[in-house]
Parts: sequence; C-alpha cells; structure tokens
Amino acid sequence: MNEYCRGALEALGWVLELLDAAEGKESGQAIEEVRQQVKAMIEELVRGSGSSLPTRLGVIPHARRR
Repeated sequence: MNEYCRGALEALGWVLELLDAAEGKESGQAIEEVRQQVKAMIEELVRGSGSSLPTRLGVIPHARRR
C-alpha cells in the first residue's frame, strides 16, 4: 500500500472513531463536534505540527514490511 493510500485509510479510520464517539448524542451536536475536531486537525497539519498526529489520535502505525 502506498503512503497516500495509507494516509487516507488512517484518516478515514479516525473519522469513523469520531462518529462512534458521537453516537447517542443529539444529532446536531454530534455533527458539530466531529466537524470541529476535523477542522482542528486540518489546522494542525497546515501549521506543520502533524508529526505527532498519529500518536495524539491513537493511530497505531502499521509495521513496514521488509
């Protein structure tokens, strides 16, 4: 899997985790929470502070095959 696909897969997994965490909350509130968290992560990436992003999000990097 190339780096672009791996990054997209991790991002989609993170969004699913956000949606799972928002489940059971009022619909409008849950959507707004997810939206704000996604915007905050985008802002961090734009600022260049994304190096610790996988750790902060709880994403477990896959071991590279040799």
